[in-house]
Amino acid sequence: PEFLHANHTVSMLLQPKFKPALDKLMKLSLYDCGLQSLAGIEEGPDASQPPLFPKLEEIDLGRNPKLTNDSLPESFHTQFPNLLQLWMDDCSIGPSIPETMLRCGKLEVVRLTGNKLEGRLEDGIGMRFWNDIRVLALDGNKLTTLGRGLGRLRHLEKIHLRQNNVRELPDNFPGTPNLSLKMIGLSSNGL
Repeated sequence: PEFLHANHTVSMLLQPKFKPALDKLMKLSLYDCGLQSLAGIEEGPDASQPPLFPKLEEIDLGRNPKLTNDSLPESFHTQFPNLLQLWMDDCSIGPSIPETMLRCGKLEVVRLTGNKLEGRLEDGIGMRFWNDIRVLALDGNKLTTLGRGLGRLRHLEKIHLRQNNVRELPDNFPGTPNLSLKMIGLSSNGL
């Protein structure tokens, strides 16, 4: 409810007077805050300005069902240069993963359970994006095909794909590079 009076954005948190504290922030939970937009986290008019969250390693934006692909500014990834964990369960991300989210280059844990992802999972995951991913949770979406890049993920330990419409696994997944793989969840699909 704290965010409902501020046009359903994080603008009340992102005031200039809070910048010194945000510089040190390592974890941020905005779970179930009724957010409709992440407007305000984008870069300022001067591209040389430092990011708002230079040390942030974990962000939980889950259970904000009005957060969509359009809710994320294009510069989302630039504000979290050290982000390791991104939780966005039970939002409305889809039908594909926004590129600005894919460009968060250091991610190790991504949770997009219960969103609106459809069709083919991005081929670039494991090739151009998220090369260091350890846990990928995509349960409860409408994915039908998995990207070929999954077979290249050397650090992948767990992949959660329950309750999708996956009909087959790519020829290269699980593959030789997936030596860290400990768990694949594929129940309630169309294999």
